[in-house]
Amino acid sequence: MWNDSRINYECKKIFIKEGYKVEDIEMFEVLYEDCYETPWVMCRHKDAWYQAELMKFYISLIPVNVRQFNRHFIALPADDRGGPDTYNDYDSILFKGQANFHSIVANSAKSMGKYTGEGRPVWDTAWWRDAVDTNATALMNPTSLISMEECFGQTTVLAIMFFQGHGIGQDRTPEVRKIEPLLWKYRVRYGLLFLVSWSRFCVERLLEDSPVGLPDQLPDIEA
Repeated sequence: MWNDSRINYECKKIFIKEGYKVEDIEMFEVLYEDCYETPWVMCRHKDAWYQAELMKFYISLIPVNVRQFNRHFIALPADDRGGPDTYNDYDSILFKGQANFHSIVANSAKSMGKYTGEGRPVWDTAWWRDAVDTNATALMNPTSLISMEECFGQTTVLAIMFFQGHGIGQDRTPEVRKIEPLLWKYRVRYGLLFLVSWSRFCVERLLEDSPVGLPDQLPDIEA
């Protein structure tokens, strides 16, 4: 039992907003070797498809200098309410059912983009908009066409794969050649953030965790 049955406010808020009971929250924390001062506090619904160990493993695959901008990771069961299976809620990443890893990384990256754009989100900067307009007319998938923010998240997933040597085959992104110039511009500015090696680590998390308390001690939330 985590922290004497305490939960955090973010998990309580998400569970109530999504129509679940706070009694079904399972809290846990993970201390990764690449960020050794402060653990990530995570939670899951007791019936969520993502078990704690699988969450721990998948989140470890997000480069630490992207992950350090995320507060919490939250797993819920699948539902039929429509809307995205994964989303970013004030830098906490929520995923439902068997949400795919691509979407988890893309939503994680939105937090990095929000705080590293020289006073504004990266997707609101002139260089990003110009690069997208000039070099990524095809873009990579339908989600990237929704907004510049979604385009940034989707592009970051490809950039991580591309510059870690995994490559981007045309079977995954048929018009990848049209996207490569954008990826190279991205690397010039932010490449170190999504590289993974034994020399890349964070000493501490950059954002404060959500407040913790017993369920009835935390502020009420309207469903």
